[in-house]
Amino acid sequence: MMLRLVDSQKRLALLAALFVFALIILPPRAEAKPWVMCYFPGWELGNGSTNSTPPLSAVDFSSMTAVAYFGFSPNPDGTIDTTYANYKAARLLAAAAHAKGAKALVSIGGWNTESGFESATDSAIIGTFVSNIMALVREYDFDGVDIDWETYSGPIPTSDYPNFTNLANMLRDSLDAMRSGMLLTSTSSGGNQSLMADTQKYFNEINLMTYDLSAEYGGWPTWYNSALYSDGDSLDGQPLPNANSIVRQFEKAGVDSSKIGIGCEFAGTVWEGASLPDVLPLTVTLSSSSDVPLYNSSGTGIMQKYFNPAYYHWDPLAQVGYLSIPAGILSLLSPSYFISFDDSNSIAAKFNYIRKNHLGGLIIYELGWGYPPGSPNYPLMEAVKNIQADTSTTVVSVPPSGVPSSPYLLQNYPNPFNPSTTIKFGTTSAGRVRVVVYNILGQRVAILFSGFLQPGEHALSWDANAYPSGVYLCRLQTSSARLSIKMLLLK
Repeated sequence: MMLRLVDSQKRLALLAALFVFALIILPPRAEAKPWVMCYFPGWELGNGSTNSTPPLSAVDFSSMTAVAYFGFSPNPDGTIDTTYANYKAARLLAAAAHAKGAKALVSIGGWNTESGFESATDSAIIGTFVSNIMALVREYDFDGVDIDWETYSGPIPTSDYPNFTNLANMLRDSLDAMRSGMLLTSTSSGGNQSLMADTQKYFNEINLMTYDLSAEYGGWPTWYNSALYSDGDSLDGQPLPNANSIVRQFEKAGVDSSKIGIGCEFAGTVWEGASLPDVLPLTVTLSSSSDVPLYNSSGTGIMQKYFNPAYYHWDPLAQVGYLSIPAGILSLLSPSYFISFDDSNSIAAKFNYIRKNHLGGLIIYELGWGYPPGSPNYPLMEAVKNIQADTSTTVVSVPPSGVPSSPYLLQNYPNPFNPSTTIKFGTTSAGRVRVVVYNILGQRVAILFSGFLQPGEHALSWDANAYPSGVYLCRLQTSSARLSIKMLLLK
């Protein structure tokens, strides 16, 4: 009896030792890199060469994991409206994506395509409909399908759930039969969480359209186009629309967080009659224009017509930037403007949110709206690529707390540190700011921040878990100052 007890104790001790070994020696399972899927409408891709906006040569497709060729809608008889399709352009798009390791998808649907989907997914027609979709995939040498089943207003009605489910099931089977690694994705608005929870097994990605969250609706205050969080205010007892609330609805319904993507729009909402968020129409006369591109050929895009660093502000609660333009600034009789849009700062905040909450990734709608006409490259997509590459930075706080008399960069705390530290700095005026970390050899190892900030004190955290012990130089650069501190990482 005693011998068996001793043997049992030895086995327990061995198991405990193996468990400790696994915790200490074995590396943790790495999370998948967040996806980035960008929409390229057929009417902007054109023929893929002479009339493409942006030109394919200006787009670095390594900045994304997939591009969706957008603008194909279902006809009631199961055929597909290919008005905006171009065979040559589609093949060029697929080739450009594949050359950089990205995938190309055909996106079926769009706003107010509900009636077409309802008829095309009828039991007597759905087989033809799926066959026609797969024919496009083969014809264009694409790598999957994006379903964009959208209504005129509101979520997909429950009466359409069986048809949606059958479509997802049949497409999944058809794609898997074609070849391994094919993608099936779906976009979704708020309110579809139970449908997506029930059908998530068919999809690689479920991308939430967390943009176009504000407009001149009856009784609505001015609000952000694509806020990450509410700022504490409410409308009819509910938080003002924000990505975090929508994500939590889908998670609560049972959708796997790793399959959830959030949205970014290379456009925004221009409000006239107010220059700040949360202004009620009871006090002023408001009007708004949605889906105003950042750039367009007519020169009336947000960055072309309205942007000035002096008008730029950052909301640290909603985690989004905006323009606040008083009346009479753009012209003698011009109204006041509140303009909400996504930029490199809000995109960085969204990537931080995705990583922190272990979500799947980001969708960007759409490529034509963020491209400066005539530019040989695509600065905003370059920013997206840089933000993805730097996983070590978290923006802890960017609220102004009084305007300093001169720029400053405080010693990081703690110092020495392992593996993270906080860096505080102050700026005296609104403008572009860069905070960069170099190693002792003068080689750049991380860009902690690059964008516009308002005057005040700001704080960043740097997670140096991926870097070796040693002395690092942190450099702050503004329009009027260049400051540095030394930091000691001890592991």
